Amino acid sequence: MHASIANASREVIVARKMANADSESLVSKKGANSSIWQCFGFVGDENGDPLDTDTPICKLCMKSVAAKGGNTSNLRTHLKNNHPLNASRLPVSADQPRFPRTTAVTQTTGPFTRSSKCDKDSHRWNLCTSAVTRFLVKEMLPFRTVEKPAFRDLLKTFNPHYEPPCRNFFADKAIPELYDQIRQDVLCLLSHAEYYALTTDMWSSVGMTTYMSLTVHFITRDWKLQTKCLETCFFPSDHTASNICAWLREAVCEWGLEDSRISGITIDNAPNLMAAAKDLGWPLVTCFGRNVDLAVNLSIQAQKRRTDRVFGLCRSIAGAFSHSWRRKRALIKAQAELGLPQHSLITDCATGWGSKQEMVARIIEQKQAIQNVLADDPKASLTLRRQDTDMLTAVNEALKPVAEFTSVLSGETHVTSSSVIPMLSLIREDVMAPSDDDVALTAEIKAAIVRKLDGKYADEAARLLLRKCTCLDPRYGGTFEASDELKQVIAGEIAALRRGRQVAVRVKEEEEEEEQEEDTREGQAAVAVKEENRSERQAGIRVKEEHRIEAGGEDTSAEQPPAKKMRTLGSLLGKRTTAAALSVDELAKAEIGAYLLEPVIEGDSDPLQWWQLNEHRYPTLSQLARRYLCICATTFDSSRHYSPPELQPHTSPCSHTPHCAYNADPGGQCLPEGHTSQQERRLSCSCVSEHKQKGAEQSDGSPGAV
Repeated sequence: MHASIANASREVIVARKMANADSESLVSKKGANSSIWQCFGFVGDENGDPLDTDTPICKLCMKSVAAKGGNTSNLRTHLKNNHPLNASRLPVSADQPRFPRTTAVTQTTGPFTRSSKCDKDSHRWNLCTSAVTRFLVKEMLPFRTVEKPAFRDLLKTFNPHYEPPCRNFFADKAIPELYDQIRQDVLCLLSHAEYYALTTDMWSSVGMTTYMSLTVHFITRDWKLQTKCLETCFFPSDHTASNICAWLREAVCEWGLEDSRISGITIDNAPNLMAAAKDLGWPLVTCFGRNVDLAVNLSIQAQKRRTDRVFGLCRSIAGAFSHSWRRKRALIKAQAELGLPQHSLITDCATGWGSKQEMVARIIEQKQAIQNVLADDPKASLTLRRQDTDMLTAVNEALKPVAEFTSVLSGETHVTSSSVIPMLSLIREDVMAPSDDDVALTAEIKAAIVRKLDGKYADEAARLLLRKCTCLDPRYGGTFEASDELKQVIAGEIAALRRGRQVAVRVKEEEEEEEQEEDTREGQAAVAVKEENRSERQAGIRVKEEHRIEAGGEDTSAEQPPAKKMRTLGSLLGKRTTAAALSVDELAKAEIGAYLLEPVIEGDSDPLQWWQLNEHRYPTLSQLARRYLCICATTFDSSRHYSPPELQPHTSPCSHTPHCAYNADPGGQCLPEGHTSQQERRLSCSCVSEHKQKGAEQSDGSPGAV
């Protein structure tokens, strides 16, 4: 009776204290091993002892949870259902012993739980630092990235023992050393190349700072086409032919390129670049992509009175949607309702190859969605009328066939120069040939494009160079270029290579003969000493023989006649002159003639792979193939680094500044470099290809890209 009364009064006290309790007044469980008790407590008495150990209270919501005997299952269920965020923060293995069972375990686990930093001279530290360096270079990130807390936390998560150095280490040591290493690798590759071709172009950054790029292309001994962007330099001087010529000469000398091994240089149609290339005496090829774009622009310009309004309307429509979020949102909604692709509108660019056709095609594609959005717009002048649509369709039909050619011939891993002549023939005879379905405007634009494009390749020297490339490509062989004139030109070059090889062989033989004569003179002295010693020995033998004969012996020293040497077929025919042997010129004609009789390979096949398999059959002609097939049809490898943002594969918020220069490896790594002599303004690029996006350092030291 008294016990029940005491329990009832105890429950009343507990309930009264629970009503007035808060999370800070709760008493923690003594000797708790589980981390779950961090979120629960008990109502305490005046002495701080729990009043009811079977009913803990949640410190988060102040609700009581039954947990008889210290069981934590209900407590975990309560946290999981009512406070999942706090439950997720608890350790996975909550119940852990408070003390290690043995001292040996503590001594064993201690060194592994203790965090220590990597030694800066260790292999692991150098490996991690090299990875961070390449990350900064490849992604063109600012140097201060390595000092940002989030980046350091990332590295600490991957390797808690690694601590990256400061930004100055990467700017002054790591990246310049990486550039020097890559530069030596590229120089080694160039020293083993028999011939190489160049591409160059000039461009301006967003801040109107001028740069110039130089890329080299060559075919390796195992017939792989390699591309290395060597230079991208700040060019503050006037863009005159003499200044450009001096810059190209300096760059070529710095990279150890020989004029006699330069197959050609590909440039755009800028008069100053063309004059500089002619002053240097290098074979010149104009960019096919630029020529196509100029032909398109000139053909459109010829129809200016008929096309100016419709092109202006397209630009206004694209601008209206790009500068208004409301219209852009309405366009997306209209596209979804009409089932049209979720494409944005495009504006043409003066330096963007094929951008006019892309703008027109996108307007035609989104015509209905545009009309739906602009139907209730007060700017009725942006409405596409029927005659506008017909005009755009006619222009698109004329420009669409040539839109694919630029991308086809803009490659760095496959041969392109040999396809220029066949492509011109295809454009003239098929793609741009008049069709019965063409309206008058389409036919006029097509004819103008063909006429302008043919004029770009009217130069005899440039056309002959491209004809050689086509002839030496087994995909075309003699099907496009097999004239007697071209055969004689190629045969003459083969003969010159053969004669040069013979001269080199003769020089080598003369050097070997001189070495042999010197060795002979040195050996003759030793032979004379040996002969003298042998004569003395023979004199002693003769004296002994004479004494033996006088003593009655017989002379058995008579020399035996030498054995008769048998005559062989080689000895009988070796003295006959080879009167029927072919001359060098005849051998050259025979080699080119045999090659032109070869069946052509498939158009999708790799011509370099064919030459790798047949090099032994045409040893001299294969050298010409290495020389001419490395020439590029376009300047894409130099110009892709500074294309307009809408045409770039990768964009960056940074713009170029001349205050810091970058060098890049063959794979396209941009390597910042300090202000030292000429290399202060260098932005060397390649391949590793590699060659490929450029940047300049902002005030925070960031490698940017155009």
